[in-house]
Amino acid sequence: MRRHCLLRLCALLLVAFGAPALAGDHELNRATLKGLSGVCVFVIDLEPTAQAAGFDSELLRTDVELRLRMAGVRVLNDRDLLDTPAAPCLYVTLNPLHSRADESQAFGIVLELSQLVRLQRDSGAPLAIASTWSITATRVGQLADVRATVRDMTDIFVDAWQSVNPQP
Repeated sequence: MRRHCLLRLCALLLVAFGAPALAGDHELNRATLKGLSGVCVFVIDLEPTAQAAGFDSELLRTDVELRLRMAGVRVLNDRDLLDTPAAPCLYVTLNPLHSRADESQAFGIVLELSQLVRLQRDSGAPLAIASTWSITATRVGQLADVRATVRDMTDIFVDAWQSVNPQP
């Protein structure tokens, strides 16, 4: 009986508050962006398949950073990141899904914000890194198509950030 009540309580909390362990672009996830003074940008090392298709980590990072700056989101350098509470970092990941040289490339794309968090139930617990906001997309095409998708995804992040950090 006690176990049944506990399961019902967990289900009720999930319905009321969503699935907080899964990042996304929802109201609760957007709330985790509130008060962030900026973000660093990091492109996960590209696999050889992506590099062979012409993708360059620096090019993608520059695309994302430019979009952020144009929208008024501060881009943190390494030194800034160490001095910023929560150490927020926006990660870009390209996962090759299809890699035949004679056809368009297919990629899974993830844009994810991770930051330092502390467990609510233990204020003395050490900080941990957690993904608090993310979106994913699949793109079939050439380099320009994937770059455009990453820029569009960055715009979605900017909208999320601005929704909880209004500009004066």
